[in-house]
Amino acid sequence: MATGRADSTPSIRAASIEGFADLVRRLDGDPGALLERAGLDMRVLIEPDLRIDAVKLLQLLELAAVETGAEDFGLRLAQMHGLANLGPIGILAREERSVGEALRTVIDYLYLHNSLTHVRVDESGDTAVVGVFLQADTTTPPRQAIDLAVGATVGVLRAFLGATWNPHGVQLAYSAPRRDATHRRVFRCPIEFDAPFNALHVMKHDLKATMQSSSPAFQRQARQWVESLAMRARSEAEFTDDARRLIAMLLSSGRCSADRLAHFYGVNRRTLHRRLAQSGQSFMGLVNDVRRELAGSRVSESRMDLGDISHALGFNQQSSFSRWFRKEFGMSAAEWRRHGPPSGDAMS
Repeated sequence: MATGRADSTPSIRAASIEGFADLVRRLDGDPGALLERAGLDMRVLIEPDLRIDAVKLLQLLELAAVETGAEDFGLRLAQMHGLANLGPIGILAREERSVGEALRTVIDYLYLHNSLTHVRVDESGDTAVVGVFLQADTTTPPRQAIDLAVGATVGVLRAFLGATWNPHGVQLAYSAPRRDATHRRVFRCPIEFDAPFNALHVMKHDLKATMQSSSPAFQRQARQWVESLAMRARSEAEFTDDARRLIAMLLSSGRCSADRLAHFYGVNRRTLHRRLAQSGQSFMGLVNDVRRELAGSRVSESRMDLGDISHALGFNQQSSFSRWFRKEFGMSAAEWRRHGPPSGDAMS
């Protein structure tokens, strides 16, 4: 599957927060004051193609949730969005032949709209797993942005499959809210909180469904339009970042290997190793890096059992995870959970 260019500093088109002002006012808040506190200009409300700094967007969403008292603010905002928010990408996706092809088109070109969010699909299991990753440098899960991204992904799939469609299951990488009525109403399926990553589980036959709006002639024109906007060259560093996101998804499946990662890029294992080596990386080095990035926060902040964390990080036995954790962090996972990281130890 092709992947788009990822900016070093993630940014998002202002169209991603369309409906923000209306929602805040409906909740008796002041959208202008919230934008000012987040360091954003009022123009983001009227110019959909303006680029918003991702850090400021995360701050804006969290501020809005606190100030309005709406713990489900991100999910409410997601409900106000549709395929049209993606602009030309959405137009091209509608012209693909199947839902799977339409989803892959959205994934391939999503960086043009939103370089904070990355979506990957793994069809190796009983259901297709649509992983939703946020390139956010935060120590705690950016819950409102997660809800917006996952909710918007459900909205895109419903645009393809109909408003009555539901995912088979949803995973969210944060603790269960005090009230989950909005989550149940929006997703209409089993929800796993404190999950290892954010994902939708989709029946494979849904991805094979025919797109009723497909038009081959217009599809060619739409693709030329979108590709004229796309700068597809990606640096080796960007390739490594994408590989990290895939490894995070594969680890929790228990089937993370160089062969599987190579399969995602349509190359053999030797080619994968060569590409990683060009950027000074190795497959096992990346696996270890990803585990380190996830382990500290999972053990410290999550209510997950240590055995479940071990499984989510791809260890076959908890004893193997325990030995690895002590080697990497200088203390046991149980000690880390009780006392926190040693002074000066950065946690991902």
